Amino acid sequence: MRDQITPRSKDMGTWNVKVLFTVMVLTLLPLGAQAQGQGSADIDVLATVLETLTVTAVNDLEFGDVVQGQSSTVSPEDAEAGSFFVNGEAGSEVDVTFSLPSVLEQTFDPSLTMDIDFSPTSARHNTSDDASAGTSFDPDTGATTSLDFANGELFVYIGGTIDPTPTQEPGNYEGTITLTIEYTGN
Repeated sequence: MRDQITPRSKDMGTWNVKVLFTVMVLTLLPLGAQAQGQGSADIDVLATVLETLTVTAVNDLEFGDVVQGQSSTVSPEDAEAGSFFVNGEAGSEVDVTFSLPSVLEQTFDPSLTMDIDFSPTSARHNTSDDASAGTSFDPDTGATTSLDFANGELFVYIGGTIDPTPTQEPGNYEGTITLTIEYTGN
């Protein structure tokens, strides 16, 4: 038996199709609008790997023989000055910092100490091995400089002053000066 289509059921079918079409259009409309409102772009990811910094201790800071009660000074230009050689990426900017002792300890009895001081001009740096032509700086605050633009070299020199008291116990005294060099990223 065949279903009979009445005018009312025919209208309902058309109405269902119209509603379904409208719902589909409204559902898909935001997707189309969203796709048209988007954009994209690419960027490259870049990095420069710098040559490893090397720091080499060249000379110890040597005060030699000193007399009780008499201070002794070594300037960074003196042959007895401490010195370091630095090598890294040519032309790169670096921070130069020291870790400095405030006293030297007697090697036989470390409880016995002698004062050591560093002035604002106790250190120098230069891109050639010539302390006298170098730039003076305060080793307590450090410096920012550049490695040589041709070969990546830097030379750092340090002096200081020791102050043995009039009753300073005789013997050998020592301490450690540490130089740290870091790339600044500039």
